[in-house]
Amino acid sequence: MATQFADDGGSAKSSFVILDLEVDADSLLSSSPSSLSPCLLCCCARHMMMVDRKKTNNKEESNCKSISKKEEISLYRDHEIPDFLRINRHIVRGYRSLLPVHLCLKSLFIWSNETINIWSHLLGCLIFVVLLMYDNVYAIPKISGSFMDHIICSISLICFQICMISSASYHVFYCHSPKANIRWLAIDLSGIIFGLMGCYIPGVHYSFYCLVEWERIYMIIIVILSVIILSIQLKPKRLNNSLTFTMSRVLMYSCLAIYGIIPAAHWIYLNGGWENKVVQVFVPKIVVMYLIGVGAVFFYLSQVPERLAPGIFDIVGASHQIWHIFIFSSLVWWRKSYMELLDYRMQYPCVHKAST
Repeated sequence: MATQFADDGGSAKSSFVILDLEVDADSLLSSSPSSLSPCLLCCCARHMMMVDRKKTNNKEESNCKSISKKEEISLYRDHEIPDFLRINRHIVRGYRSLLPVHLCLKSLFIWSNETINIWSHLLGCLIFVVLLMYDNVYAIPKISGSFMDHIICSISLICFQICMISSASYHVFYCHSPKANIRWLAIDLSGIIFGLMGCYIPGVHYSFYCLVEWERIYMIIIVILSVIILSIQLKPKRLNNSLTFTMSRVLMYSCLAIYGIIPAAHWIYLNGGWENKVVQVFVPKIVVMYLIGVGAVFFYLSQVPERLAPGIFDIVGASHQIWHIFIFSSLVWWRKSYMELLDYRMQYPCVHKAST
C-alpha cells in the first residue's frame, strides 16, 4: 500500500494522505482504537513522530542561535551603559557592559576602548617577569652582587608585576557588575601602592647603602605612609570613580611619591652636594623619573586629547592609555636606574657600614 505524508506547517491540525485521501490525524486519534485499522494507526503514529521531531529540531536550532548570540560581545555607546561604567565622559563608544566573567576574558581579544589599557600593563607584567629572571640569572651575578642584592631587586620587580597585573585585571573585569567594579578598583589601588614600594625599596637601600640606620628609618616611614594611604583609599564609600574621590586619590598618591624628594635631598647632602660625581650621575635619573610621573598625572587628570575631540580617541590614543604607558615607562626607567646604582655600589663598596 502506497502511503504519502503531508504536514500543513501553518495549521494547528496535522493531516496525511493515504491512497490519495486526506486524513485528519487528530480525528483519527480521537476515534476508538477498535474502529481503526492497524495500518491507519501505524501511519498516524509515524506522522506524529515526524511532526514532533521537526518541532524539536526547530527548538534546538533556536536555542543554538540564542546561545550563539549570548556569546557575542557587544560594544555600546556612552548613553547605552550603566552610569558606573562611564568613568571618562569624553569617551563616546567602545564600551563593554555587564559581561559574564568568561566574556570579560574573551574581550581581551577584541578591540574596545579598554584594549590598550589592558594589554599595555598585561604585557608590562610579562616584561617584568622576564626582567626578574634576567637580573637574577645574568645581570646581578655579572657584577658579583650579593644575596641581598638578589632579594632587593626581586622584591622591586615583583612589586612592579603586582602593579601591572592589578591594573590590567581591573580593566578586564570592572565591566562585569557594580560589585565587581568596586572589588577590582580596590585591587587596582592596592597595586599602585605596590608599584611605589617597588620604587622606594631599591632606591632607599642603595642610596643609604653605607648608612644602615638611615635606610631603616626611611623604609619604616615609607611603609607607614603607604599603609595609612591605602587604608583610607580602601574605605567602601571611597571606592568609586567620582571626581571628588579621584582627585583625592591622585593627591594622596602624589604626596607619597613626592615624599621621595626628602630622602633624595638627604642623600645629596650626605654625598657632598653637586660636586660629587655620583650625585651628578644619579640626580638627573631621579629628575627624569619625576618628570615622567608629572606627565602621567597631567594626562590622567586633564583627559586630553579626548576632551578636545570626543569620539576620536575612544579606541586608540585616549588619556588613560597614555597614562598607562607613562607608568610602565617610569617603572622600566627606575629599574634601569637602580641597577646602575647597584653597579656603582659594587665598584665603590663601603669602607664600613655606619649608622649615621
